[in-house]
This record gives sequence, structure tokens and C-alpha cells, in this order.
Amino acid sequence: MSYPSVVLADSPLHFWRLSDGSGQICHDIGSSKHLLASSFYALGYTGPCSDGGAALTDSQFGLVSGESLALVAPVSVECWVWWEGTFAGTQVIFAWDNTTAPSLVLTNTAGVVQASVSGCGATVAFSMTSEAWHHLVVTYSGAFLAIYEDGVQKSLVACGTAMATSHLIGFGVQPVGGGFKANSLFSELAVYPTALTSAQVSAHFAAADQVASVPVHLSTGKIDLTTGGFTSIIGDTTDILKSVRKVY
Repeated sequence: MSYPSVVLADSPLHFWRLSDGSGQICHDIGSSKHLLASSFYALGYTGPCSDGGAALTDSQFGLVSGESLALVAPVSVECWVWWEGTFAGTQVIFAWDNTTAPSLVLTNTAGVVQASVSGCGATVAFSMTSEAWHHLVVTYSGAFLAIYEDGVQKSLVACGTAMATSHLIGFGVQPVGGGFKANSLFSELAVYPTALTSAQVSAHFAAADQVASVPVHLSTGKIDLTTGGFTSIIGDTTDILKSVRKVY
């Protein structure tokens, strides 16, 4: 089965496909359509699935929902991320209103990931590496908060705090008040009105058919890494992520 079909079988409210085969920029194919907006789009990168793409976020801009999402526990948030560079400092993978819903934050050079809901949280020393795709999921049942990496549950803590009913969500940025941001690629973003089970999360991870692929940017030119200049080469389609970064 394809990755989209496996995800859709678990009834996501939102499933944002980035630069997918239909040509959409942030194509929400979930049951409740919402826009993800940004002042900065760098699309056209390959993602962890052969029929989907990815978007690059930088230290200034991320992807933020165009309007508040009506969500209460139980809830799950899912994404694939390709971390570019080091793990130094606090850098947001995704966050909801910063404090009132599950947020997943990469915090230091050891690759520690923190998830929290209304002050109740968990911290996991992940085996995340830069320059590789990783599948990350946070679930909150209303009683338990769980963190998954690459299909495996890494943390489960009792957490009975209440959630607000309306949220802005941001990938690669805190959606309210700016704050921490991330330099990374994002792909296959989803929000569910349920706490995904371990079996469901594992099935999603296993359904991606290009987990180890290097992101490739389709282009008609090459970047000179010394000068930052761009040279047009018709037919060239092999500018990889590190070559493209010089543009920004």
C-alpha cells in the first residue's frame, strides 16, 4: 500500500502533502481542509515517499496554519523531518500555540526531543541524526502523552492536563509570537482526532518507500558554492540540498 493510503485509512483531519504529484504546494487531503502558509517556500525537494515532496524551512520562516484548528484530546501530530546542520540550541519541529497543546522541540546537540501539553511533558534522548529522514509522532489521549521516533514508541508519560479547543499549528516555527525556528526539510504532515496506536505509527513508518533517500532539488542550473552565483544548465536536475542552501 502507498504511504498516503495507509495514512488516510487512519482518518486524519489534516494531511498536508508538500509539492506532491498533483502539483500542490501544501495540499491538505485530510477530512478537514486547512491552508499551511509561509512567507518563504522552497519546494521541489524529494521526500521520504516516492510520490511526495518536501519543503525547506529556514531560520526565519516556517509553515503555519492559515486559521485556528478546532482540536481537543485525543489528538496526534505526525511529520517527517530531514535535519540540516547541527542540533545546537532550541529549534522547533512543530508546536501548537507554543504552550497549550502537544509541541515537539529539538533542544540540544545530543538530539534531545521534548514533548509537552500544558506544562506536562516528556523528554527523550533520540537517536536522530542530521542529513537523514526521521518520522516523528506525538500522541495525547487526554491521560497519556507519547513520543515516537521512526515507528517506535520512545516515551509514555501520564498527563491529564486540559487542552484548549482552538489552536494554530506551526511546523519549523512557533506559530504564536515568533520564537524558536528550525533549519530543516518537512514532509507528510498530519493531524489526527485520535491518539494513534503503536501499531498504526509503525505501519505509517513502514509505508514510506524512500526513508534513506537524499533530498534532491529539481533545477535548471547549478549553484557556485564559492560565490553563491547561479549558472543555468538546461536539463540538469541534480542540485542536492547542500548546493541549494547557498541561495538563502
